[in-house]
Amino acid sequence: MDNEDKLIAQTNARKTKPTQADVALEQRTFLKKLAAKMEENGHTIDDVSRVLGIPYSYIVAIKNGMHRIAKADQSTVEKFAIYLDVPLVQIYIWSGFFKPMDFISKRTMKDGLSQAFDRMSNDPIMATIVPSAMDWNNPRKWSEEAKLTITRLYELVSNQLFLKHANAQMDKESEKLFLNYIKKF
Repeated sequence: MDNEDKLIAQTNARKTKPTQADVALEQRTFLKKLAAKMEENGHTIDDVSRVLGIPYSYIVAIKNGMHRIAKADQSTVEKFAIYLDVPLVQIYIWSGFFKPMDFISKRTMKDGLSQAFDRMSNDPIMATIVPSAMDWNNPRKWSEEAKLTITRLYELVSNQLFLKHANAQMDKESEKLFLNYIKKF
């Protein structure tokens, strides 16, 4: 079976529909951020419904995994972004629609990760936490996502750019965690 036949077979393969629990789990970060903001503002779901002009039942359906926030119309997603005081794309990231790797140019990622590894290995501060070359190149030990994460952290610490990527705002909680992480070194 050639690649084209494999692609057709995969396209025709029946995919199982995710359960409500799967959908809720996928968008758990969004739900946690929404719950935290509601608590901060002293709001109930009913209050959020009125403030945003979104039906109560729709918000409950998102909370229970019956609807995906990322599949809502853009004006609904924008209302949540305004309420949470974050860029629109942050809602899509928190809902699992976008992954961090979606913001990296695939054609340069391997070279960028390799270049970053070389620099980190020779950096006195990073050399103590970077794995060996054998481990770094073993996908069972270091996934591409793990490599991407440490490379992105190193880009921020060293103020260097190894990967061609979009620049996305880090939410306050993530920024605080990151800054605390950096202070350890």
